Amino acid sequence: YRLYQYEINLTKDSVQKKSLQMQAAFVAEEYLESPDKAMSLYEAVLSSHPDDLLAIKKLVPLYHQKQKFRELIEISQREADKMYDPQKKARIFERIAKTSESELKDFAKAELFYTKVLELVPTANHIFQNLGRIYHFTKQYAKLRDLYLQEAEIEEDADTSLMCYFKAAEISENHLDNVEKAAQIYQQILEQNPTYELAIKAYAKLLHKQKEFAKLALLFSREAEHTSNSIRAGQLYVQAARIYFDLLNDKESSKKFYTLAINTHP
Repeated sequence: YRLYQYEINLTKDSVQKKSLQMQAAFVAEEYLESPDKAMSLYEAVLSSHPDDLLAIKKLVPLYHQKQKFRELIEISQREADKMYDPQKKARIFERIAKTSESELKDFAKAELFYTKVLELVPTANHIFQNLGRIYHFTKQYAKLRDLYLQEAEIEEDADTSLMCYFKAAEISENHLDNVEKAAQIYQQILEQNPTYELAIKAYAKLLHKQKEFAKLALLFSREAEHTSNSIRAGQLYVQAARIYFDLLNDKESSKKFYTLAINTHP
């Protein structure tokens, strides 16, 4: 190591000096177990050769080991600038986001880089969870709702997609006080799965609260049409009939649904 240092001090050629610095850094890291000396040498390389990707990559684990997290983020951004493969760039952005979130509590930067990951890899499901955690913690409910809607659109599993839509509707209703948007999403869920129980209960509660009794009766009748349980169907037709009789003063429609209830489950 001292021999390399001696040669580094003597040489005037920048390319040769860089080569010696890299070799000395390797010795310091691997044989002397001195991450501080290795860091100084790699940093010296970058001061004269700022685009040296190997020196950049070598500094990443060293900064992490020494808990120099701001330096880790800065060097990671430089590394990402040199990547053309979207998957590799996305992994570096994720590293920056995780470090920003967990080590620096810089949620704005974490949000920025998780978003950049999704721009590069829109199907990175775990990033939706990480970004959702930040939106929830920072009470950015409009962004959280839109994130669930985005995830629902690209999710291949039907049940998971419906749950994402349902969470978006809940946020619209309970945190954003946007019952129209919530109703729209509940309807979208029920178009895809007319017997989705969570959406039916939540939408029914919303309609009752808004005194949208005609829509509530229609909701019960549609659920009755699609359920395979005859007892449940009969109960739903009775609920629709009562709404028409008690709340809408529509005796003809009430009679119709009482008749359907009897025919469905005598």
